Amino acid sequence: MIMLNPYQKLARYYDTDKAPVWQEVKDLLSDIKSDVSVLDIGCGTGRVRQALPADLDYTGLDNSPELLEVARRKYANNKFVQADARELPLPDNSFDAVLLIATVHHFFAKADRLKVLSEAKRVLKPGGHLYLTVWNLNRPKFWRQWRLWRKVFIPNQHDYKIIREYYTYTLLGLKKELKAVGFNIAQIGYNKGSWLKSRNIVVKAEK
Repeated sequence: MIMLNPYQKLARYYDTDKAPVWQEVKDLLSDIKSDVSVLDIGCGTGRVRQALPADLDYTGLDNSPELLEVARRKYANNKFVQADARELPLPDNSFDAVLLIATVHHFFAKADRLKVLSEAKRVLKPGGHLYLTVWNLNRPKFWRQWRLWRKVFIPNQHDYKIIREYYTYTLLGLKKELKAVGFNIAQIGYNKGSWLKSRNIVVKAEK
């Protein structure tokens, strides 16, 4: 994944118990029950794990060894894998649910985004569900940080010398990419209804 070097430098800032899971993410994941297998792609320090039932079969995947070191320490009884989201070292039809929480917008090239979505679909069991969020970077607060078409440059809040690049999804654009790789969309929308006010686009889709 393209964000490896910045997160090597930032890992220490994410080693905290105070990082909350946003309410819209909790709401999206609320129908995931115990005794299912879940793959969390782009898990970082494993923050989303706290929003899931304690007794499910959880696997977190990220490309940053520094972030995974934190995750393994905080959630020692879970599995973690270091890998690129575009090339998952996992067999087909392996998981009941796959999470892509604030992950896909890190890939500016469309081919990379489609590969991430395709890999997520590949490892899902038939009838399994994808739970996905992307930041709503269309909000007015980000307009000054647009540099190229659909690309936003945002300084990291912990180290302003680190400028991170993000792809700005529209609702329609995200729908098209999900359908292009074969997902059936069950739910998609802005978390507060309006693109002007919403922090995230949230998605539930089925293989």
